[in-house]
Amino acid sequence: MERLLLVYYGAVVVYTLVVLSRFNLGPDNWRLSGLYYYDANDFATLTVTAMPLGLYFVIRLRRLAVRLLVLAGLAALAVAQIRSGSRGGSSRCSRSWPSSCFGSPRCPPARVSPAPY
Repeated sequence: MERLLLVYYGAVVVYTLVVLSRFNLGPDNWRLSGLYYYDANDFATLTVTAMPLGLYFVIRLRRLAVRLLVLAGLAALAVAQIRSGSRGGSSRCSRSWPSSCFGSPRCPPARVSPAPY
């Protein structure tokens, strides 16, 4: 499962680098628009879903070279998140990072009572 998540993270980083290299921002166009398959909000959501995985791999992986590559990808995702200009993506990012860093609160186990017969 970890390899599959690493492949997903790598694919999102590659797509992000392509978007950052092809779509330039200017004074009249301050937001990523005209993306091929996503609008700016969808793209921001895509980058937010990959950011916690990047943090996980920076902490978890052992080889320094791979960790540095993942960290560079995380920086590219952060730049793309800012350039997307999506308020919704930023709010998703602010909600997903604390649970990624500190763990999500656990739900108490459901109490199952016997059926009344």
